[in-house]
Amino acid sequence: MNKRIIDTKVFKVLSYIFIFWIIGFFSPYSNEKEVKFHVGQGMILTVFTIIFGFFVTILNKFVVANVFVNKVLIGSGTSGKYMINQTGVYISSSLRLLVVITYFVFALIGIYNVIKGRDKYLPFIGKYSFINRIK
Repeated sequence: MNKRIIDTKVFKVLSYIFIFWIIGFFSPYSNEKEVKFHVGQGMILTVFTIIFGFFVTILNKFVVANVFVNKVLIGSGTSGKYMINQTGVYISSSLRLLVVITYFVFALIGIYNVIKGRDKYLPFIGKYSFINRIK
């Protein structure tokens, strides 16, 4: 196999591993159409994951933490401390896990497309790539 093909494939795979798309962005092959495409897909995946994670954090802080709480009495007084109950902990953990699983599913789809030699957009988010506007 040609060294250029192997090198570009490595940069294309690295594009889907969170922030490592930066390596492909500054690589000697960054102006090649295929590398640029996958770097753009990696960028939008990173941005999507950060936004989705931020949304889940806000949801956990304001909804889960205020709905699924129990008052725990401390000492013999009437003052107490509010703590998230088991249902709230389960929902909060599940939402955070959903962010991680979503990222891994999209990353695996992107890596699979690279291995198969396809330049396919990631489902739902891939068409919003902004790489051509940056470089």
